[in-house]
Amino acid sequence: MRYKITNVIALTLIIMLITPSVSLLISADFSRTYAQGIDGEKAAQGLVISGLLVVILEKIIDNSKGEPNRYNNQSAQASKNVEKNDDNVYWLAKAIHAEARGEPFKGKIAVGAVILNRVNSSQFPDTVYGVIYQEGQFSSVKDGQIKLKPDQEAYKAAEKALAGEDPSQNAMYFYNPIIAKTMWWLTTREKTVQIGKHVFAK
Repeated sequence: MRYKITNVIALTLIIMLITPSVSLLISADFSRTYAQGIDGEKAAQGLVISGLLVVILEKIIDNSKGEPNRYNNQSAQASKNVEKNDDNVYWLAKAIHAEARGEPFKGKIAVGAVILNRVNSSQFPDTVYGVIYQEGQFSSVKDGQIKLKPDQEAYKAAEKALAGEDPSQNAMYFYNPIIAKTMWWLTTREKTVQIGKHVFAK
């Protein structure tokens, strides 16, 4: 906001210099200015032109900043409202190791991001532990692989997900299409990306 206000002031000063009618119009002695040849119609035209210049120049400045980074926006969503404490890192690393062991590092971060996206959704539990242990959600909980000790790469992936990275593109689900062929309720969801053997979906 401060940036915009500063630029509006700067642009106004520039326009006052390049548009004489505006400078004259806002001078202390308007009647004298009017008598010197600036009639009401020209003054109004000057204001219109000046206003258009402000809008155009502001647009140029906004465009020069570039478009928001899509990946960063998604990243912010993944870690929103999820505290980066030891417990969250630990449980997220365990789930990543159990669910994405052998997958690319990017895919491990994506699995962690899915869990965090669920934490931020009203449709799922609001804690990392709660999401992981929600009944019927993760096969690693059912088959006991969640009990495996996570390796350092799983911890690194967990920390990156908690820091905001979301290669899953805001996905709420992930699955291996070879294994999940009969899970129509899952495979028919909107796909966001495939990383390694995992398909991510909303």
